[in-house]
Amino acid sequence: MIKKILLVLLILLSSCEKDDICSETNTTPRVVLDFYDLSNPAELKSVPGLMVFGLNDDNELVGISNEIVMTRNTVNLPLRNNNTETRFVLYKNYELIDNEIFGNPDIIKLTYSSSAIYVSRACGYKLNYELLTFGKESDSDNWAFNTEILTLSITSESETHVKIMH
Repeated sequence: MIKKILLVLLILLSSCEKDDICSETNTTPRVVLDFYDLSNPAELKSVPGLMVFGLNDDNELVGISNEIVMTRNTVNLPLRNNNTETRFVLYKNYELIDNEIFGNPDIIKLTYSSSAIYVSRACGYKLNYELLTFGKESDSDNWAFNTEILTLSITSESETHVKIMH
């Protein structure tokens, strides 16, 4: 009788799953942009007063939980998971005075495909992206001059995906 009880307990305990905790490495990655010196493309260069907003389908600014950082030379940006393109406004020398935005904006556009990958019961699915194009809209005062796609597959945030020289 004791053997049967122990056998049942052993089966029940072995059928239990460990608590699944979803780490940040198991989430949908953001695209990583690094900023470099135009005159020395191998050297990282901070963008003064960098602030980034998303642009929705109506060309309205959308906050992306970003804060202004005066010495930022890299930024991780979320891609839209319900679309195949995302546009951002990157402000150099951003200032908000009396609810009016000042600074030098450049608009960038990324197009991509995505694939859903099952991670676990706790994490569910995450998306990985394949970068198709990266471009910037021209204006009379562009500060982001040259761009280079370094990695097409966006599967983690541990590497630079796009290099921007300014």
